[in-house]
Amino acid sequence: MNPQISKQDLQLILIVAVVCLFIALVQPIQFSVLIGESMEPTIEGGDIIVYTQYSEIAEGDIIVFNNPDDVTVGHRVIEVQDDGYIAQGDNNDDPDPYLITEEHVEGKVIYDFSTPF
Repeated sequence: MNPQISKQDLQLILIVAVVCLFIALVQPIQFSVLIGESMEPTIEGGDIIVYTQYSEIAEGDIIVFNNPDDVTVGHRVIEVQDDGYIAQGDNNDDPDPYLITEEHVEGKVIYDFSTPF
């Protein structure tokens, strides 16, 4: 059996590729693998997350940031303050013990791919 790609499938693949390229050029995106269990069950350890620069961060958004130990973390914003953000992992009992300022935020998560790791 010789598998063939239909003309419609090829057109769909091309359209998706062009849209992804356009999005990447207009608003750069980054990929990262989430390590740990702090965001389970929303994001599992080993999932690939997609994040991008942001114009506004609101309560409920998941952000990627560098903590005071310079470790990159992805947690949910639970409070927006004038001078930064308070975040907490969905699987954590307590909020992070530090204020996250704008200079430490790498981006806002826009998608995650579940991976079988």
